[in-house]
Order: sequence, then structure tokens, then C-alpha cells
Amino acid sequence: MLIVCYGIHKTASTFTWQLIREYFSLFTKMEVTSPNAVFQCTRHNLAEFEEIIRDDSHAVILKTHGRLTPFLQKLSAENCCFATANFRDPRDVTLSMLDAGEVERNSGKNNVMSQILNIDNAIEKVLIEYEVFEKWAEEDFRQKVEYEEICFNTKPTLKKLLSPMLGHPPSDSEIDSVVEAFSDRRNIKFNKGVPNRYTLEMNEEQAERCNEKFKEILNKYF
Repeated sequence: MLIVCYGIHKTASTFTWQLIREYFSLFTKMEVTSPNAVFQCTRHNLAEFEEIIRDDSHAVILKTHGRLTPFLQKLSAENCCFATANFRDPRDVTLSMLDAGEVERNSGKNNVMSQILNIDNAIEKVLIEYEVFEKWAEEDFRQKVEYEEICFNTKPTLKKLLSPMLGHPPSDSEIDSVVEAFSDRRNIKFNKGVPNRYTLEMNEEQAERCNEKFKEILNKYF
């Protein structure tokens, strides 16, 4: 079995991946392989896992910010691939990307986030990532995961995500045990972990710019 946890940056997709990995490690008899690297899920990159992906006794649980690939669609058609797709209000993503850009630059890093210098950079990045998200969201084998739900309504959301992967609902006690492992946020990367932060942190000009640029996304998903 292959489980792919995709997400727009700053939408708690890593947290989703951590929760699912924790459950499979604790409460299934499957051997779990879950590298910490972020994957581009092409056939070439997944070649090392291709045999065990089709093994019912093995779960390969990966995280990605990359595009949906034909190979994943092929695996879905073979009924051995599940996916989650995290999203969030694009205005909140914009603010979190700005925060992340500053953190990465202050750490001396040169990466995707460090290149986000201002709100226009962040808006452009969010628009690109939402185009990728829409391809994931169209697929039958994925489950959309809203940031506020996985972060602040974690237990029922996790139960819903796991049920089709397991073929049955996990028990409430199992879910409690998994979520408890992250209760103090020691293992979670939160910028602020605040819902609807744009309502408090964006000035009027920024809000108007975002509302204009994200009009279609907001109408469709929020």
C-alpha cells in the first residue's frame, strides 16, 4: 500500500503525514516505510518502493508538495494507492509563507521559502500551488484535508482519513493515543497555529489585493 500526503505549503500536510504514520506504526501489523524526505512521486523516484507498494503487508507513507503524476494514477487504478490533499484559506497561507521566508533567510538557507520576500511573491506562490492542488482534488483516490479541520478538529478528521485506508474505522481509543502523542506540539512545525489569522494580521490594502487575486479559489473552496 502507498499513502501519499500531499499539501500546499503551510497547510499542515506534514502533521497529517505524521498522524497517519503514527497510527500505522502503532496499530497495524503492517511494516511501515516512511522516509523523512519530501518526494516528487514519479515512477523513477518511487522505484525503490515499487515492489513493497503492492505488498498488502507493507505501508509506504510519503509526504509531497509536488504534482500528481501518471504513476500515482496508475497505482490508484490498481487499488494500492491512497492520498490526502491539504489546503487552507489562501490568505492565511500567504501570511505563513511570508513568515517562513523570513525564518529561512535568517537561518541562512536558500530554498523555495527563502525566495518569498514580500506579499506579491507569496501570492504568486500560493496561486501556483493551488493549481497543483486542484489536480489532486479532482482524483477519486484522494481525500481533501482542510487546515482548520486537521489542526483543531483532529480526532474525527483523522478517523475519517484512516477509515478507507484500513477498510474499517479505527477505534476511538486508538485515535486518542495517536493524537495524544502530538498534544504538546513538540513534534509539530507550527508558525503560529492560528485559524483565520488574516482577519487580524492583514491591513486593508493587503486584504483587498488577496481577495482580488484569490477570488476564484475563495468562491470555490471557502
